Amino acid sequence: MTDPKQYQAVTAQLDLLSMIDHYAVCLYTGMVDWPEHNYIAWRYTGTPIDGNPYSDGRWRFGTFDFDYTAGLSYEGNAFNGGQGYDYDSFNRLQKSAMKPVLDSLLKNAAFRQMFVTRYCDMANIVYRPARMQALIAEMQDSCLDYMTDSRVRWSSGGRSDYSTLESQYKGTWQKEIGVFETFFEKRPEPAIRYMKQYTGVSGDMQTVTLRTEGSGSLLVNGLPVQDAGGGFTCQYPAGTVITVTAVPERGASFAGWSGASSETEQTVSITVSGNVNLTAAFQEAVRGDVNADGVCNVADAVMLVKYLLGAGSVTSPENADLDGNGRLNAADLTLLKRILLK
Repeated sequence: MTDPKQYQAVTAQLDLLSMIDHYAVCLYTGMVDWPEHNYIAWRYTGTPIDGNPYSDGRWRFGTFDFDYTAGLSYEGNAFNGGQGYDYDSFNRLQKSAMKPVLDSLLKNAAFRQMFVTRYCDMANIVYRPARMQALIAEMQDSCLDYMTDSRVRWSSGGRSDYSTLESQYKGTWQKEIGVFETFFEKRPEPAIRYMKQYTGVSGDMQTVTLRTEGSGSLLVNGLPVQDAGGGFTCQYPAGTVITVTAVPERGASFAGWSGASSETEQTVSITVSGNVNLTAAFQEAVRGDVNADGVCNVADAVMLVKYLLGAGSVTSPENADLDGNGRLNAADLTLLKRILLK
């Protein structure tokens, strides 16, 4: 796959990000009965649908059946006598037909960078310990009692021995929930270590610290991060290029970057070289500031008119949606004219 023509031929037939997401999820969560099971490969074979990127005819992956992941296993020695969070899931590829596919693609520098970055995204964002602990607690609070009651209702013991069965089943599930909590708390370090060994990535991980000032949030590589106002840290190998996008809340606008970038665009690319600090600043939006230049004037009306005539686009749809209905139409233009006439 070092030949650009061969690599392009593969990308024309296969959605590489879909493949990477599938591999990364199964490897990071330690899915025990993968890669032999629990996946589908699909593609759309009809006429391409305008505006639908999934109708391009390329192969994509789907993942299902997560009952034996995150430290749980039906195999007595699935983790070689160790803990699930410290298991090298890449070992499960050894006898699989999916190994040569991944190994061949990893020879391509662009694919290897994409795979490594996305795998780090799993540890930094998707399965971030604090996020997973909150999700587990939320699901336990909302589902555990109902699950227990359903299990008792349909058990061979029936409801005549409800209290005993309730204690038994609830205790079993609480034990397994504890396995989940431990897995996600301790998984990041070994998961990244094993990934680096398999992909040949060397060197220490570098820390990226992201912050926000004002009313807004951030996306890292297209994924939303939590509470960047108080500082959000993530780690990537040196040389990794990440994209960070500033997302203003309604009623706010993006004011600029400071730290590792001074760009004015809402999305910036940052090359991780040493530890990185980056802050996105947001300010109260100017009502009717369609072109996001900080003022509302005739230029905003001109931009909105061109958009409504199909002859242009608007820089800030949020500022242009003056009636707050999620659509830009003549009503918004009327309200903008009223603002300008005041």
